[in-house]
Amino acid sequence: MLKTDLDIIKQSMYSAKLSRMLAQENIGVEFSDRARTASFAPKERILTFPYSTAFMDHDIHELFMFHEIGHALHLPEDSIERVKNSGADHDLFNIVSN
Repeated sequence: MLKTDLDIIKQSMYSAKLSRMLAQENIGVEFSDRARTASFAPKERILTFPYSTAFMDHDIHELFMFHEIGHALHLPEDSIERVKNSGADHDLFNIVSN
C-alpha cells in the first residue's frame, strides 16, 4: 500500500516521540534524504533516519530505531573519535557495540 504524505508525517511524529521516550532524553530526531542509513550522533545527540525509512514497513523502521536508541543509551559521547583513533572498523564496531 502506498503511503500518503499524512501517513509519513504521522510515522515521523511517532518515531520522534518513541525515540525520545526510549532514549530517556529529548534527543533530536530527523529524517534526511542525504542519509544512507539510520544513525545516531552521540556528541550531538541526534538520531537520523533516511527519508526512505518512512516508506518501509513499520516493524522494519522500528528495528532501525531500536538499534540506534541502543547507541543513545550506551555509547559514550566520544565513542566515534575513539573508534577512529583505534583503527577499528567502524561498521564492525557499530554492529557489536549494542
